[in-house]
Parts: sequence; C-alpha cells; structure tokens
Amino acid sequence: MTAVGNSMAVLLACIGRWEAAPGEALSAIRSAMEDVDRYGERVYAALRDLAWSLVTSRAEPSEVTAWFDIIRHVAALARRRDAHALETQLLVLADLLGQSARFSDRHPIEDVGRRKIMVDVLNAVQEAGGSASHAAIAATAGLARAHLSGLLVILCCSGMLERHVSAEGAGFRLTAAGLQAVAQCKASGSAAEA
Repeated sequence: MTAVGNSMAVLLACIGRWEAAPGEALSAIRSAMEDVDRYGERVYAALRDLAWSLVTSRAEPSEVTAWFDIIRHVAALARRRDAHALETQLLVLADLLGQSARFSDRHPIEDVGRRKIMVDVLNAVQEAGGSASHAAIAATAGLARAHLSGLLVILCCSGMLERHVSAEGAGFRLTAAGLQAVAQCKASGSAAEA
C-alpha cells in the first residue's frame, strides 16, 4: 500500500471509530471517492461503523443529522461515479440515521422515564422481580399487548429495559437506568402524564 493509500486507510478508520469531526470526515471521504473503485468499500465500512455507533449511543440529534447529511452527500458522489450499489448502501445508512434522529427528537431520553405510562411499565417489570414477559407486563400494567409493544421499544431504545431470551421465552429486564427512573419517580411521588 502506498503512503497515500495508507493515510487514507487511517483516516477512514478514524471516521469509523467516530474520532473525526463531520467536516474533517467529509473532506477525507471526498478524496477517497475520487478513486471509488479503490476506496468505495472502505468508505462504506467506515460510515457503516460510524452509523452503528451513532445509533447505539443515542448521539445528539444535531450530530446525527450532520452525519445524515454527509452520508447523503457521499451517496450522491457514488451516483455521479456510477457506483450504484454503493449509493444504495449509503442511502440505507442515511435512512437509518434519519430515523434515529426523528426517534430521539420525539422521545428525548431525559423525558422517557418521567412519563406516567412508561413508569407504569417499568413498575410492572420491577414488581415481577426485575424481569418479565410481554404478557406479564401487559397484565400488570393493564395495557393492551399491541400498545405495550411500542412502549417496550421506546424503553429499550432509551436504555431502561433490555430484551432477553431464556428457556422460558423472550422477556424484558430492568437496566440500571430503568431502576434509577423507577426510584426517582417513587422519590418524587409523580410522573408526567404525557
């Protein structure tokens, strides 16, 4: 590998590890996309790893949006260079980041654990010993299973519950953040109705 190729590989690895600022990353990626045949897969891998980090860490919506814009821009570069498979892969990553940003805007992590209905679900899991099935949570919280599914997704994405599978089947268990939310609501004696 040449010195230029080696430095490009290092830059792309930094992007994949979320160690580069968006502007710095875009400059490096534009350079890499000049030789899409050589670097296209590496650009995708770096942006895929970055997207995974952004989604799983619940990064700030403004940062997710900045990376969303960059990935859309890189997809347009791929289209101009007739790298249509790469363009499609990048558009899927951008869609994932866009959905993540919208989710974070609608369900800020600091608000989720204070909503009454969410606290009811967390209490139902705690009453079951910290781990319960979907059906047990629905029965204890007095919620329809269909309605509960969406709430469980929000609580899992917010890091307050985690899904697990055991010999008895799939279920949900409280995380440290979920236990903290339950304790805070009990200490304050209230939860928001929203």
